Amino acid sequence: MKKLLFLTTVLSVMSTQTIAASGTRGGGHIVQIKQEKHLMDMASAAVCDWKRGEELFSEYSELNRIFDKLSEIEWYFASELKQELKNLDFCFTGSLRNVSPYDWYSPVGHNRSEKVIQGGYRIDSDVYFDTKQLSQISKYDQAMFMIHETMHSFLAMDIYERNLKLRTIVRVIGKIGKGENINLKDLYYNMRKSEVSFPRMLNRLSDYKKQLEFMNANKDESIQMIFEFDTPENLIDFNGLDLAAITDKDYSELSSHMDNVKLRDALISLIMESKPDVIQKVIDEKNYKSLNIIQEVLNIFEYLNPTQMLAVLGSKRFNNYSSSFNVLNSEDQIFVNQKLITLKADSVFLLLNKFKDISLIDFPRLIEFPQNLKWIIQMVIIRFQNGDLSESSFKTDLNELLGLKEIKYQVIM
Repeated sequence: MKKLLFLTTVLSVMSTQTIAASGTRGGGHIVQIKQEKHLMDMASAAVCDWKRGEELFSEYSELNRIFDKLSEIEWYFASELKQELKNLDFCFTGSLRNVSPYDWYSPVGHNRSEKVIQGGYRIDSDVYFDTKQLSQISKYDQAMFMIHETMHSFLAMDIYERNLKLRTIVRVIGKIGKGENINLKDLYYNMRKSEVSFPRMLNRLSDYKKQLEFMNANKDESIQMIFEFDTPENLIDFNGLDLAAITDKDYSELSSHMDNVKLRDALISLIMESKPDVIQKVIDEKNYKSLNIIQEVLNIFEYLNPTQMLAVLGSKRFNNYSSSFNVLNSEDQIFVNQKLITLKADSVFLLLNKFKDISLIDFPRLIEFPQNLKWIIQMVIIRFQNGDLSESSFKTDLNELLGLKEIKYQVIM
């Protein structure tokens, strides 16, 4: 057993609040482990190895199995519980302070044959695990321990016999994860007896499964769901939904139209991270109701790379939509949708004439280029002028666009 000896290097006589307020005072420690001394920060187990809840699903594979089994019985509860776990932060550390697992005034007391060890602790959205103790239980129990800490979110702090009720509902979830014979009625009965704060009206949500799963999906899951739907906006179609059947969190998000925001964010992420052929499929092959996909894409157009820009401008929807763009030439200025972008001639490089030839171009003639070339050239120039592209990158981008082996350039004076 390691013997620890702490040597204080700086003694602080101020309270924690005072130290935090000033931001300039504190203490440091040296720890002696066996015969060697180390900075406590570098050797002691009393530090946090932080992990996001989302990361745990790959490291603790039993989590996926448990949630899959729970989804077979109550997919909405499984989805909300899974999302809550993903939103927590987990500190893997050393020994934890002991807290009683029993409830005051409860008839259920301490079983003297059981030795209780503090293995985890939850404070708000942070979960603390004793790494050594966690490693000594089964992989299944490790996953269930994470669900136990997550379930704190679903039980009010002031309920009677809270610890007992928390353990009881976690036991039921654990049985479901193992495939034991527990049906929806059994689950709801135990949720009610444990005072789990969650609506138990799954029968009213059968037409909204995908929509509610989309609300709780992460970015990658959201993008995948968009691929699966011919009309992405159906993922946020909640017409006729019984609001009493959903959680307060989901009700709040729907009230503030966060479902609409999520769909737009997922579409934008999909466009920005995809190859040209995928971009054109999303723009041309999906059906959209009120959402203007071209306008959404043009809002992030300047952040796309040249081949992505070309994919957007080569899409059928863009060509049908392009007549609404007002591109006017005035000496060294271009008006795009009435937004003035000033391009000074002495900072513009030699561009290209149509698709093949490279020649010195008088700037006002930019208006004569085909529509798709104008937009791409314009955005590349703006990037260069803003300092986002070096000269070599400027040439590389044009080279990538047109498949040319060499781009010659010359400053226009």
